[in-house]
Amino acid sequence: MPAKRRTKDQWKTIFDAQVSSGLKPTAYCEQNNIHLKTFYARRSDIATPRVPTKSKLIKVQQEKQKPTRVACDISLRYQGVEVSCHQSTNPSWVAALIKELAQ
Repeated sequence: MPAKRRTKDQWKTIFDAQVSSGLKPTAYCEQNNIHLKTFYARRSDIATPRVPTKSKLIKVQQEKQKPTRVACDISLRYQGVEVSCHQSTNPSWVAALIKELAQ
């Protein structure tokens, strides 16, 4: 028969009971039929909740042009990313890029 899953609040109650019992986790888990590795894993999960990372891809469309070497007229550096553009670059595109990076 599979073990019953406990809620986060039930685990908090178990951790409090273990501390107030004065027993080491090993002894407490043995007395209460709790798998020791599960005890430590749930305690770790609750102590340091995982925050999902937010990642977002930005679709960049580039106009097809013949490759030419031109001096950089505009340079934008934000959080370790550097974008260099020619002054003929569409300002709306630059504004949209800045807006996406700021999110």
